[in-house]
Amino acid sequence: MLLAQLGYPSELSAVASRLERIPDSAARRCGLGRVPVDAAEQWASQRGLHVVVVRSNVMRSESHPFYEKIGYQRTATSHLYRKNV
Repeated sequence: MLLAQLGYPSELSAVASRLERIPDSAARRCGLGRVPVDAAEQWASQRGLHVVVVRSNVMRSESHPFYEKIGYQRTATSHLYRKNV
């Protein structure tokens, strides 16, 4: 398991139990989403990258205020078209 390779040995059942507690909608707005965003921004900065782009589906309207609150600016909207033939 990757966690063990990174020095964090854990039983699969323990990891699954922890994950079950955090993706729930009740965990929203508690700061959890900020952790991976901060890590991505730090990773980019350490590599000399000056821009981070996030894609958020138009249907994920609950995520849009989150990104705007932490300083991201909406620069485009798009639509995906599909036709079954």
